Amino acid sequence: MRIRMPTRLLISIGLLWLFTAASQAEEKKPSPITPAEAECHQRAVAHADPGLTLSEVRRRCGVNAEDFQARKVKDKAEAGDKTVVENEETADIPERRSLELSAASNPYGITPHRVNYLLPVTYSRNPNRAPFGAEGEAFDKGEVKFQFSYKVPLVTQLTGRDIDLFFAYTNQSWWQAFNGTISRPFRETNHEPELFFTWTDPWVPAYLDHLQLYTGLSHQSNGQSGSLSRSWNRLYVGSRLEKRNFFADLKIWDRIPDDSKDSPDDPRGDDNPDIERFMGHFELSLAYKRNDQSLGVLLRNNLRTGNNLGAIQIDYAFPLTDALQGYVQYFNGYGESLIDYNHDINRFGLGIAINEWP
Repeated sequence: MRIRMPTRLLISIGLLWLFTAASQAEEKKPSPITPAEAECHQRAVAHADPGLTLSEVRRRCGVNAEDFQARKVKDKAEAGDKTVVENEETADIPERRSLELSAASNPYGITPHRVNYLLPVTYSRNPNRAPFGAEGEAFDKGEVKFQFSYKVPLVTQLTGRDIDLFFAYTNQSWWQAFNGTISRPFRETNHEPELFFTWTDPWVPAYLDHLQLYTGLSHQSNGQSGSLSRSWNRLYVGSRLEKRNFFADLKIWDRIPDDSKDSPDDPRGDDNPDIERFMGHFELSLAYKRNDQSLGVLLRNNLRTGNNLGAIQIDYAFPLTDALQGYVQYFNGYGESLIDYNHDINRFGLGIAINEWP
């Protein structure tokens, strides 16, 4: 049973609601300027480049991470929230947004989008060899897996509110690095460019600390041709929630349909028409952080009673150095990669992460 129309209707309602609310919401009052920000303004004006605008000065001075964190801890301490103050290890949603926008003015800065990690040791007891023919029979069960993901803001403060337009790119690869008998090939590489809007704290319910809404367009492909080609395009909406050290992200999507193939060997047309059967229409990510450690869970499901399929991924990160996290990842289910979208994968990996969610 297909569920395309209800999902598409849900996506459309979400988009309409998001932009209608953005156009009707009251403009947020600017927060009072702190002494540290005032001093920053004075220094910026005294040493400003000729092309530096007032809005840029405000943006740079308002995102000092050390001052922001100190003020946030002080506010929570004055409110009697001692537990949160003692376990304040990670940037919240508005602070992360501010740091992302600040990084845009640094030509040497790269802002993470998803987790950037390297797993030099992974093991899958049931690798997907079928699409590769005779070469696939020689694939090892152990391989290197890594992900590189970044984003850049294209437009900020749309309609004078905290609405921003981003471009993002994510590369995820599976490398037969230990398989010298077949010249150590990259078994699979997925490319995913995205264009999306975010709206930070349009309002915050009493039971949450922060809320961010987002909507966008994603293209994902493995860059292959012939029988190995896999790709799809999606329109999505979602929300990120924060409550103390707990984070949740619900993303709902609908696939933009491709034309059907005239024959199995036709290079044009849909290479994976049944991908929604395995990948479903939503993804739920949960994370909890405490004492410099984080535990995350990602869930997908097609919500079908007759043929229920999905996936679960569990991530655990712990500090190694100021810049690196130890990283453990476990995946079980469908859709770990595009070439494996219809194959049940069970994989365990160990390595390092440069950043963590959110």
